[in-house]
Amino acid sequence: MCPGVSYSDILSFLTQEGIVDTGHLGAAQWCQMMLQRWHAAQPKPKNIKLWNCQMLRLIDQRGPMGDMVSLAHDVTAALRCKTVLKTVRQTGEANMRAKASFLANISHEIRAPLHGVVGLADLLSSTALSEEQKLFTDTIKTSSETLLVILKDVLDYSKMEADRLTLRRQKFNLEAAIDDVLSVLSHKAQAKGLLLFWDYGGACGTDFIGDPGRIRQIMIKLIGNALKFTCHGHIAVGVKKLFGAQNRPSKVQICVIDTGVGIRPDQRKYVFQEFTQLQPKTQKRAEILAARAQGWVWRFAQNWSR
Repeated sequence: MCPGVSYSDILSFLTQEGIVDTGHLGAAQWCQMMLQRWHAAQPKPKNIKLWNCQMLRLIDQRGPMGDMVSLAHDVTAALRCKTVLKTVRQTGEANMRAKASFLANISHEIRAPLHGVVGLADLLSSTALSEEQKLFTDTIKTSSETLLVILKDVLDYSKMEADRLTLRRQKFNLEAAIDDVLSVLSHKAQAKGLLLFWDYGGACGTDFIGDPGRIRQIMIKLIGNALKFTCHGHIAVGVKKLFGAQNRPSKVQICVIDTGVGIRPDQRKYVFQEFTQLQPKTQKRAEILAARAQGWVWRFAQNWSR
């Protein structure tokens, strides 16, 4: 090679000497492709493969007088790393899909016999039983229903991982939806001697567009959690409309306040972490917080609609 050699001669030399790997293209077709790129107004970067599997990226910039400045960068390691990352990502996505599919299938398989256990427990409880047998039967039924709830959560989690969890959009009555949830959970509150009350703001309206099933699911989780960790006092549910700029309604806020053990300030950063449970250190602390929360709930009931 010497100064003054044309670009087409350089391409011919590269192919004839086997310096470049033209792949599925023949030598003539590869040279024609490279010439077309060379004559473009602004040639796009091009990767070429050498005989030793080394990859070069050609970057050509045309100057104002028609001259061309060309750079060749060795991108072998970068492309190899990119290929490895792509393979790892595809493997990870395949494993995630397999795990989500397994969770969905196993949830369905376990749910069927559990429904049978709940049904038979119902039938058994309707027969003549002693007090101890009735307690055992009720425990079987309660435990089975709890497992059904856990399985439903597992199925939802697998759907979220597989990006298959869809939300319905339909007209529904929010007040009626919350009332249904409170009706379902009221017997648990009565069994623990807790007062369960709610206040629905008059400015909220009742008709909304959304997924009523998911709304009920969220409310059952929130109120059920309040019932679980509240031993004395009250559980209050409030619904009110929040106003944004220019006093225009923007959001509806649903609030659940209980007189339970609460969460210590140093543990609040773990609230939204996956599979994390927060427990109070002592029962005495729980009782103190429950007593304090009595006043909070009373103020909540008095001031919510303001």
